[in-house]
Amino acid sequence: NKQKIYIGNCIQADGGKYIGRAIGKLTSLNTLILEDNLLEQVGMEALANGFSKLTSLTYLDVSKNNIGSEGGKSLGEGIKKLVNLTTFNVSKNNLGVAGGESLSQGLKNVTSLTSLDIHSNNLSVEGAKSLSKVICKMTKLKCLHI
Repeated sequence: NKQKIYIGNCIQADGGKYIGRAIGKLTSLNTLILEDNLLEQVGMEALANGFSKLTSLTYLDVSKNNIGSEGGKSLGEGIKKLVNLTTFNVSKNNLGVAGGESLSQGLKNVTSLTSLDIHSNNLSVEGAKSLSKVICKMTKLKCLHI
């Protein structure tokens, strides 16, 4: 019973709030694509709260949403419980150093990742350093785009 949701309609932050409330009820969801929706920080905070119940999620794409460093912090918290995640695209979100470090903390629990796309996020040296410590322990990782 696989479920997939693809939303690419520029739902913005307010739309992210509504989707965040709804996804928590979709416990068998395995694919969530929220690419290019201008979620920004507020929308990502709402979505990340719903992630904790998505234990079946294997594919997550939140690329091109301009979530910034604060949204990256929320996302880092939200992905901690996504232990079955195999593909994660968080590219083009302007995470910065703080967002990248928070995301790295969340990724420590996601040992099943086979593909990670985190390019174009302005991580700088410190963010890359934090991320590299986590990536070294991802033994299943086959595709990495930084």
